[in-house]
Amino acid sequence: GRMSAAHTPRDLGPLAWVMDELRATLRSAVEAVSSYVKDNDEARATDLAEVDSTALRMLRQQLHQAVGALEMVELSKAALVLRALESATQRMVQKPAVATAEAVAQVERGARALIDYLERVVRQRPVSALALFPTYRDWQTIAGADRIHPSDLWEGLEPAASVQPPEGKAYQPGPQVRAHLDRLVLHLVKDANLQAAVPLAQLCAGLCRGAGEPAVRQFWLAAAAYFEAASQGLLPADLYVKRAASRVLLQYAALVQGNLQGVAQLTQDLLFFASQAVPPESPAGEVTPCLRLLWQANGWTSTGVWDYQSPVLGAVDPLLLGRLRDAITAAQRAWASRADSDGSAFIPGAGLSDLAAALRAAHPPSEPLASAWEQVARSIDAAGSESLAPALAIEVANGLLFLNATFEDFDPLDATLAQRYGELAYRLEGVLAGEPAPEPTSWMAGVYQRLSEQQTLGQVVARLQAERAELESVLDAFFRHPELPTLQALNGQPERLDAMRGVAVMLGLPAAARALEEVRRHVHEWLAGESLPDTGELAQAFAVVAPNLSGLGWLFDTLVRQPDLARAQFHFDEATHTLRSQLQPDEPLVITPPAAISVPQGEAESADGSESAQTSALEVIEDTPQDEDDEGELLDIFLNEAREVFGQAVQALRALRDSPGSLPDLTALRRGFHTLKGSARMVGLADFGEAAWAMEQLLNSWLADQKAATSERLELCAQALAGMTAWVDS
Repeated sequence: GRMSAAHTPRDLGPLAWVMDELRATLRSAVEAVSSYVKDNDEARATDLAEVDSTALRMLRQQLHQAVGALEMVELSKAALVLRALESATQRMVQKPAVATAEAVAQVERGARALIDYLERVVRQRPVSALALFPTYRDWQTIAGADRIHPSDLWEGLEPAASVQPPEGKAYQPGPQVRAHLDRLVLHLVKDANLQAAVPLAQLCAGLCRGAGEPAVRQFWLAAAAYFEAASQGLLPADLYVKRAASRVLLQYAALVQGNLQGVAQLTQDLLFFASQAVPPESPAGEVTPCLRLLWQANGWTSTGVWDYQSPVLGAVDPLLLGRLRDAITAAQRAWASRADSDGSAFIPGAGLSDLAAALRAAHPPSEPLASAWEQVARSIDAAGSESLAPALAIEVANGLLFLNATFEDFDPLDATLAQRYGELAYRLEGVLAGEPAPEPTSWMAGVYQRLSEQQTLGQVVARLQAERAELESVLDAFFRHPELPTLQALNGQPERLDAMRGVAVMLGLPAAARALEEVRRHVHEWLAGESLPDTGELAQAFAVVAPNLSGLGWLFDTLVRQPDLARAQFHFDEATHTLRSQLQPDEPLVITPPAAISVPQGEAESADGSESAQTSALEVIEDTPQDEDDEGELLDIFLNEAREVFGQAVQALRALRDSPGSLPDLTALRRGFHTLKGSARMVGLADFGEAAWAMEQLLNSWLADQKAATSERLELCAQALAGMTAWVDS
């Protein structure tokens, strides 16, 4: 039931970047709905006229923004599910009666499921979006939606439109056909007579052959495949499957009248059911010819079949999983301290007993392994201060290593977990009995190799990122204040760049190596020059240095998650002297040097300083390139999201005018500029992002000092938002 890699976004970086915000939004959803339901219950008990719904209204805005983020990273089905929660919160405001304790439970379960789904995508272990259907169904029910259907989450490819039915009789609509359809559908739906589906499938295939309109032909072919699947008991006996038969009958009546309304949606639903029914092999001959034809034409495979009613996502309580990880870490530390004492330190077995209890609570199928750890704990306690057998000490250390690897990247849907639990338990129990430890299995060897590679690569990339961040900080100071002290601070940077380039070469990253060479060339020229570079030279250099440093950060992030993608996706453009990703626009970005931006530092700045920052930020916006046709859907999503953020920021600004010392509102305003900065950079609007960054830096200084906002600075924020809004609207 797993999705293939082709169904996931090519680059997982953007999703990884917004995951923290999505988690925070869903946590806020659970808290806000829970609080609203509690207040609602108290209001009913005390006959209050109404409940304050401000928190839910603000939550709806947060959810709307999160939906846009999911659409931006090409997770349309997850976005659809989250949009259902957005609608559900709106209905709770409009109709408080639906805000019940069960609704709270459904929001909480669904939030866990959606986070589980997204984390699987980030970890490159995606499952079908159909796994989200229980959440989608619950949230759509709260929202009072007219339509709730699993095919809404189907990720099937565009169906082949030119598929012709198998040879046979052709039928035309008429009284006799209608009579047969009425009688057979009644037998199938009311009497659950699967044999009635056999002639229904034949009748639909005949109507397909006789139809002239392509959309009608496709509908009848899908209906024939659906009834064939039903006749063989290949579909679940749920409400959605049963309703489909009655809907076919209603659609027939509409088609007879020449009305094609609804045919596309029903065709989609029928094709979905067909994709979930694997054509059987029958020794008596082909019993599902239309079904098999659609499978072959559309390239469906059994990996796309999913039990959409089963709530498999979010089944493990994050709190229990966190306690288990803490217990594993504590046991590993205790065992490490024993190793540091040459095995002479007494390690009580209580730590392993706690581990066993946490393991059993977090994942009940691990019972055999939990029991084995308890046996080890009892054995250690019985031995007291006596030295443990070396074989047992080694096996405990290995067992903890494998357990840590399993739950660091835990997938409760992994079909091999039970076998692995059993093998680890067998090894521990065998060593306790004095038997020699068996040879490691292939998966154990794989864990060793993966941990070694990840640790090595992770350490190297972390060092590269740290070096890049320090380099960026020094260069940023120089670009913003090109003076002798900041120039002298560049001493030593060419050597740092040489070292980074050497590591990039060893990691097989030629594009990164070239980018580092280019940055080094500029730094070396500045240091070797007899005077400071002029503004024009700095602007030209910034247009090369800034994209390279930004691209290197993106490349290094990708390298940890997806090494092959990092090597294939990035290249060095010799024409522009910049590191580029395949996901960037073909045209190089025009970036305004930050030296033009002067952000007020601290509260000691005067109103004149604020005006200077205001003017510079707005100038950056005015110079930003206008919308290009080739920026497409991502840019449209950004513009829509920006308008939402503007609205939230304006609300925070109004609140600050009334209460300048309100830290929550100041934080909300800063978050707005932070969101605009990240989203703008993601779609290639570097200048817009630079302006938002400048305002974010200003607000960071206020928050750091925890002082009330001045009227001058609030006016600066207002004018910056006005300039950004005007640009977006244009």
